[in-house]
Order: sequence, then C-alpha cells, then structure tokens
Amino acid sequence: MKHLTKTTFVIALFFFISSYHTQAQNTLRYFEFSAPNSYNEWRDTSFVVATSNPTVIALVESELQKRPKDRTLFFSGKLVMGSNGYNKNGPYEFPWHVDENDWSLAQIAIELCDGVPYTDISLNLDYWINTVKMYCGWQTRLKREVFPFSSPCEPICIPVTVKNLSSCENNVVYPTIDNIVTLESYGLDGKVINKLEATQTTLIAATNDGVYYKEFSQKCWNSSNLKSKNVQAIARINASTLICSTTQAIDNLSMPQLHQSTDNGKTWSLLPNNFTENNGQFVKSLAYNPNSNTLYAGGNGVIASSVDGGSNWTLIYGEWNAISKPFLELAINMANNEIWAGGQNAFDMQVVVRFAQNGNILGEWSNLIPAPSTVEKIIIKNGSSTTLLMGGEDGILKSTDNGLNWENIYQVPNQFGRFYFGLTYDEMKPNRIIAASWNKNFEFPQPLILHFSEDNGQTWKVVTTEGISNFTSLFGGARTMLQRQENGKTVLYLGLWKGGVYKAIIEF
Repeated sequence: MKHLTKTTFVIALFFFISSYHTQAQNTLRYFEFSAPNSYNEWRDTSFVVATSNPTVIALVESELQKRPKDRTLFFSGKLVMGSNGYNKNGPYEFPWHVDENDWSLAQIAIELCDGVPYTDISLNLDYWINTVKMYCGWQTRLKREVFPFSSPCEPICIPVTVKNLSSCENNVVYPTIDNIVTLESYGLDGKVINKLEATQTTLIAATNDGVYYKEFSQKCWNSSNLKSKNVQAIARINASTLICSTTQAIDNLSMPQLHQSTDNGKTWSLLPNNFTENNGQFVKSLAYNPNSNTLYAGGNGVIASSVDGGSNWTLIYGEWNAISKPFLELAINMANNEIWAGGQNAFDMQVVVRFAQNGNILGEWSNLIPAPSTVEKIIIKNGSSTTLLMGGEDGILKSTDNGLNWENIYQVPNQFGRFYFGLTYDEMKPNRIIAASWNKNFEFPQPLILHFSEDNGQTWKVVTTEGISNFTSLFGGARTMLQRQENGKTVLYLGLWKGGVYKAIIEF
C-alpha cells in the first residue's frame, strides 16, 4: 500500500455489484473485513463497517456463504470522521468509519483509494477524509458478521458452521467415515487453533486471533479482550484462573507477554513477570502442577518455574536468551510429580528432558527420531507412572520404563514433514492410542487425518477426509487435540491450522 500525495488522478472504471445510496430500511448490521498487514502493524489487519441497505446485506450474505479463500470481492465506501462507536480492531478504535449507506463490495476501483486502515488512513486522516474521500482496499476481504453492541454472543458472535453465516446456527454434522468417526464443524473457521482447554461446561481456544470461549451447550463462540494477539500457550491454575502467553502475531514473536484470567477466560489482564519482560523471552509452552502449586514455562532453550502464579520465575534448565529453538511441550506426571519437556535444539534435533519436582535433571535425550525432528506432544498414560507417548515430526515414540528405553511405534516410510500434535490414550479403551497430525503446509488445504491403534501401538489404521467431497477445501491439519467423554462415547475436539475447531465422535 502507498502513502499517496497526488492531487490529480485518472479515474478507473468502478464496477459495484450493488447500488449505493439506497435508503435505509432495516436495523444496522455490522461486518468485519480483513486487510493486508503490509507494514507489520496489527491495527491494519481488520476494520468494521455497518449498513442497513438490504441490497448490500444480501450481497454480503452471499459472499459469506463462500469459504474465506473463495471470497474475491473487496470493500469500497465513503469515509466519515469518527468511529461511530463500532469501527474497532481489538482495543484500538479508529478515528473514522464508513458511511453506513454508502458502501458495497467491488471488483474494480481507482488506485488512489487503495490502502490499509491504520497506517494509511488513520495516520493521514485529513488527507483521506478531505481529498481521497473513499476507501477501496483492493486486498480487503469480508471476514464475518459481528455484534459490537448487544448480542446473545457478545462481544463477537461467530457462527458454529463451516460457512461463517450471519447467526449462530447448528453445527454441520457429516456422514460417519468408515463407520469409525463422525465429524462436526465447530466454528472459528479460518483461524489457527494453537491450544484447546476445557472445563465440564466450557471450551476455550487459544488462537492466532486471541482467546475464544463457548459453552458446550451453546452455539456461539465469544471473543475475549486478547483479540488480534497470537496466543501461544494456555494453562489452567484452578476452576476460574488461567495463564496464557502471547506474541504480536503467529509469524511475529515480538512483544512477548503473559496474561491472567480469573473468570475462566472471558477477560484477561497483563501479568507482569520476569520471564517475558526482564529477559525478553517468549513462552511457547505452559504446564501447571496442582500438587506443588508450581507453574512451568518453556521458551527458547529454557525452562523455568514459578510458585506465585507466573510473576516470578526461576530458571531450572538452559540460559536466558539462548540461541536455540523452543521447548514446545511440557507435561506433568501426576503420579510422581516429575516434569517432562520436549522441543528442538539449534541443530534441529529432537530434545527431551525429564526433571524431578525440585528441578534436578533426571534424564536427557536427543535425536530419538533422526533430525530434523521435534517434540510436539507428551502423554503420560493414566494409572501408570512409567508409560509415556511422545508425538513429534515423522514419528510417535513410546516408553514403558519412564524413558530409559524408547520405541518408535509409528512412522510412515518415505513420509516426511508430518507432525503428530494430537496424541492420547482413549480413556474408555486403555489399549487404544489415537493421534491427529498436520502435514508441514501453511498455505493450502489438507485432509484431516486421525490415526488409531487398538493394541498399544503395534498396528495402526488411518481415517482421513481425503477424497471426500465435503472436505476438499478443509484446512484439516491438527495442531492440538482435547479428549472428552460425551454420551458414552469418546469425543475429540481438534484444533486445526486455519481450519478452526472440529469435533470427532469415535463410533467404535
């Protein structure tokens, strides 16, 4: 985008799909548009417009029926001073809005009015309001309908359906695959789901766009006040208190912070601490041991512990500001209070460390799966203090003697770049292992794949959406997985890369 100072320009052809200047007939409805982050400035990433024009609303609803990647029309409308109370991006309130009855979706527009909402318009407001007078961001795209004032899903209602419709509708339930799994779309389509956390009644999603929460009995996702931040990790301290770590964006690890919620994820406050602030480290993983009231955090080559809820940290492994890659996973063995940490070192080698409760190192392993590899998930089997599973890049490892020996129980020959983020023992069938994976692909759809073993990892079968017409556009790579028991069945909640949340009901 450009900071334009031209006073003359050649007008190109406008082609609007629906007419401007239609008299308002209905209550205002509000829509969020995404914008390109050309200046690496989070306030440029989205803005909100409103209209009561039924013709424009019909066009917008038609566009929302499409998958996000298939939405090609961009925004164009007349600029007016003031936010009008709704034009915001997270906590930032724009000093301008768009005339509610003078905008539409376009295919062609003049270059002069192309730009981004904050760096171009807000920082050059007088020029844009009085000279350009229009905003027609060529790369803006319709995201969703929002409810900035009063709504049963305040502050943002996101429909629980694959189509981002304009109200909270029933989940989309798909035909059972191979008589094994029934999938339901569960909302947040288009978002990267980094972690899932749950109570008996509430599901919480840590995403690349903040923290979202919903009641299992409700249809709406609600956004917390961390919108636009990339939430890397989340840990529950008690029934109402959670700690999460954030960075500026999923591909921008600047401004690392810790936040605390005391109302089960609905609102968050900045948590001053000596991990992210004094040492400038971002926190990639979190785990809490209620037996010792100790919170653990993993960063680049470091692991630290806190006994005061995350304010003061004591280093137990590594060095601050180490030139290394992060510890991606932390797990607590509740049977013996040992801590397991896994990640990748500076040489792309898989690293695993086992600690005693007092921080003493009990064991350390590297390159259990030949580099490049990493650790994405560690599971300690319920009822056993010595049986562990470890999911990483291109394999799943198992130990039955607390890490003294490891066996690679699942590795697909000649397949590389597949990461096993989701990994669990089925709580209803103790010999069943379930895994969910992501292929290293950030930009294009991929099938959702679940891997099942009924005999503790000796043999495996795969359930996949590949080749099923309903899922051709799905970003199905799993980045996190949470298990629950519902109506006598094992249910998995899968957080996907750009695919939102899916629910998988195990039918056998």
